[in-house]
Amino acid sequence: RADRASVAERPSAVGHGSLRENGGRGFIRDETALPLAILSGGERRQRIADKRGRHSLSSTWRPFVQKLITLTLAVSLLGAGCGRKETPAAATGTTLPSSGSEQFARASEIIRSSPPREAAAACDQYRASDLPADLRERCASAHSELARELVDKGDAEGARKALDRARAEGAPTHRLSTVERSLEEEEKKAELTAGMARRDAVASDIRNVFQYRSMEVRVATSGQYKQTITIEYPSFDGEYAAQIKSDSYVMGPLRDAGFKEVNISDGASFYTSWRVE
Repeated sequence: RADRASVAERPSAVGHGSLRENGGRGFIRDETALPLAILSGGERRQRIADKRGRHSLSSTWRPFVQKLITLTLAVSLLGAGCGRKETPAAATGTTLPSSGSEQFARASEIIRSSPPREAAAACDQYRASDLPADLRERCASAHSELARELVDKGDAEGARKALDRARAEGAPTHRLSTVERSLEEEEKKAELTAGMARRDAVASDIRNVFQYRSMEVRVATSGQYKQTITIEYPSFDGEYAAQIKSDSYVMGPLRDAGFKEVNISDGASFYTSWRVE
């Protein structure tokens, strides 16, 4: 006990935490915590050498880490530059006009002397705002004529693109107004034509609604754009027709699909119809 007590007093006597507890079996010397002043000559030189080694190791790695950081930043900046969007002309593959270039000279000749379709195609190589005034005027005329030609052929989408380009090139409003009206009519026809398949599908759904009610009805669509539907069943009369007219399961889909008229018939003597509002 006296030995343990004397050992336990050593930390305060030696100071600086030079002893540390060894798992309840007393204290052992902690050389790393001893001040240099109380170390022997050999221990002192070893401590100094260890510190220099750690410092040397840190100095060795520091340039490598700095180079790694610099390289990472360079790669990041390079990636950002590669992902940057080009100007509109470069992004679309267009070449801006240059009065001295052979390519632009050929395009100018095509624009001035070719039919509307070829002239318009040459105009499309350049942005309208970059064309000289005389060529821009010719391009506006070519696109206006092309739009009229495409409307007559039923190509509403192509005509709309040509008309928008003619407007951007400064075509007079009075020249575009007639083509615009014809194009709007054509676009409406295209929309109605696209809806025909949908109306046939809805008519089939209406037939299923009545079959679910144990009624084997006959359903047919008619009209230029299939906007009229006829529902026929032997037991139909005025009372049935009134119920159908207020039936949301029937009228809702018909209205959404673009039907304009509903005909109800018993296939013999009864017949009634109404407009879909």
